[in-house]
Amino acid sequence: MNWLNPVMLFGFVALAVPIIFHFIARHKFPIRDFPSLMLLRKRERPNALSWRPIDLFQLLLRLAVLAILVIAMARGFSPDAKEPAPRNLVIILDTSTSMNLPTDPAADKALSSLKLAQQKAKEMLREINLPSRCALVAAGTEAKILSPLGNAPQKAIAEVDKIGDGAGAGDNLVRAIALGAEMIRGLREVRSQIVIFTDGRAHSFGKRHPRDLRQIADLKRQLGDQLDIVMVDLAQGGAENLAIIQSTVKGRIRLGRDTHVLTRVKNYGTNSSLARVELSLAGEKEPMGREFSLLPGAEAIVDLTARAERRLPQPFAEVSLQMPKDEGAETRQMSDANNADNRFDLPFVTEQVRRILIVDGTDATGAGLTVLPGQEPEEVDLDDTINGSRILEFVLNPSRELGLAYGTGLRTNRILLDELGNETLSKYDLVILYDVSELSDERKVDLHTFVKEGRSLLLVCSGSLNALNFNNKLAAGDDPLSPVQIDNDLKLDPASVILFDDTKRHDIDGIPYVPHALVSHFLNLRSGDLSLVSFNTLRGVRGYSKDARILLRDDQNNPLIVDRPVGDGLVAVTTFGVELGRGNLAMSRVFPLLAWTLVDHLTGQLKVKPSFSLTALRAASLDVSEPGFAFMDKLLLRNEDNPKINATMTIAKGRSVKIDGMPPGRYLLGKPWGKSSHWSGYRRPVTVNNDPLESDLAKLDDVQLQTWFNNAIETKTIPELAQLAPKGKEQWRLFILILAGVWVLEAVAGYVTGLLRWRKQEAEQERELKEEST
Repeated sequence: MNWLNPVMLFGFVALAVPIIFHFIARHKFPIRDFPSLMLLRKRERPNALSWRPIDLFQLLLRLAVLAILVIAMARGFSPDAKEPAPRNLVIILDTSTSMNLPTDPAADKALSSLKLAQQKAKEMLREINLPSRCALVAAGTEAKILSPLGNAPQKAIAEVDKIGDGAGAGDNLVRAIALGAEMIRGLREVRSQIVIFTDGRAHSFGKRHPRDLRQIADLKRQLGDQLDIVMVDLAQGGAENLAIIQSTVKGRIRLGRDTHVLTRVKNYGTNSSLARVELSLAGEKEPMGREFSLLPGAEAIVDLTARAERRLPQPFAEVSLQMPKDEGAETRQMSDANNADNRFDLPFVTEQVRRILIVDGTDATGAGLTVLPGQEPEEVDLDDTINGSRILEFVLNPSRELGLAYGTGLRTNRILLDELGNETLSKYDLVILYDVSELSDERKVDLHTFVKEGRSLLLVCSGSLNALNFNNKLAAGDDPLSPVQIDNDLKLDPASVILFDDTKRHDIDGIPYVPHALVSHFLNLRSGDLSLVSFNTLRGVRGYSKDARILLRDDQNNPLIVDRPVGDGLVAVTTFGVELGRGNLAMSRVFPLLAWTLVDHLTGQLKVKPSFSLTALRAASLDVSEPGFAFMDKLLLRNEDNPKINATMTIAKGRSVKIDGMPPGRYLLGKPWGKSSHWSGYRRPVTVNNDPLESDLAKLDDVQLQTWFNNAIETKTIPELAQLAPKGKEQWRLFILILAGVWVLEAVAGYVTGLLRWRKQEAEQERELKEEST
């Protein structure tokens, strides 16, 4: 006989306690009739140790009861019996994408590894009867207990049927095993078993936290041979696979411009393979695909080009992996085991035209391009003057000004200061005040609200700006519009140049200097040489407001561009103008690129945002700071093909939303529209693609597996599962019957012994009374 809980056998030591109590007896005085207790002297008689046993048979019965109780708690087990023995069974199902592949493509393509695992898991769960216990754990992008350890196999079977096809990377198999070990810890049965149904891919064991491995090793050390950790390998070896790992759009998508889609393709197989990558926009295939050959384990980056001639009705692009249509292509297609990674969806959103309002605040003299140093300005009509605002309007979109069909994606509107009240500011992304010295209180409030709602304002301080009025109207108060207070012109001799090679953050006179993309973009001289730009006149700076930052400075430590966040937007100030009399900026080749980069910064284009192309079943965060979502506090993410797959999210502080793992597909992010199936208002495309980790179908080496788990895991095939159920019989019924019988016998013996003792005392009392009477 074996013992399931041998530690309880130490309870035999407790048998000494009733023996000691039995030999300690209190002296009992006989009862005597006496006329008065006052004549007796009080005397206490303590317990005395008597070596003569009293009621030895009853003592032996009591010891037998305790001994049988100890044996019953030690759980004696007979392994020779043929009936099923009690066990703790934890079943772990790998729900990764690779489990959707056929177990044996040559035999049955319809039977996937996941379906086979579900069948075998339900068969094992149906064998569970009291007092055995069972549990179910799913290992996907996270390890989740679907059914806790208990005596209800029907609940676990129901959870098995609810498991759908995997859509993410099941790299949490080690964590799932640790959860099973945690449930079994401290429980004693004939066998405790953790059975893992998996296809044995290496990526399934991708996450191996030392804490989980240590927990599994501790349980194996504690239970020893009573614990079986069994991995059932459902796949038939490795598989050939050609996969799209990643696809991204290079740069921004503009109408009339070529868009480059960079796609990474990898051959995970052991043979060379031919492939063809194609690009489709809104369901229409682009004519130019790319064919190439990949060696085993090789990776290629394919540049696919498409021209955005119009806005797409469905803002999605699809990159697909096809087999070349030549001899032998059908054979190669059969060797591509996983077709789920032959497609990659991308959001394909044409960049919106950014509208810019330029407000010309120069005086009537219009000191402009034609006025050189030393010349007197003439009285001219402002509309006919090529001044600083006109130069800026031209450089922001030169193609439009020249009447060409393409442009920079910037649409400008130039007005005078008096016309500002007639403009609807909400249709603009950026307002530029060029040499505007003062604003009315109403216009100032309008601009302040405009910036706080997520737009931007640029203040260009050039020669005709009145510093006193500017500081009183735009740079005064607790929440000024301008981040700086402007001083008079600062003549520079020698002329200063832009400092662009300082990329470390530090303070300048207590104001943080933040090397921005304005600087880093020009570190590559092929983008333009900023050192060729010089200034001989700048506007001085008298002071800075709270939260001001210096973005660009010259080699004489003068600030050139200063910005400050206001609400959800930005306000920036330049201390330089673009007129020829103040420097050579307008004549340099780098001027347009500098102006476009500054506009990109102010309109949020330089901000690094999370990608809207997500990975299946992986939590992600999306930036929703764009103006289309400005007045929303909740957003709905809905699958275009299956509207039932959706999620409603609350916009957090900082204008971002957190998305829980979603299955692969094309989604739209927009305003919730009740129960209606139609969209309303602004929407943003979001794509969810298969996890690239699932494309690697390499099998895990058994030596590596045993190294990670310290030889605690054994691998079995499906026919060997029938041998896992332990056989034997626990003798607890027999021990309970014996215990009950001895307990009854001890009770009867105690009653009979007490009755005989009572009668004996009565007889002695009667004899003493007779002796006294005689």
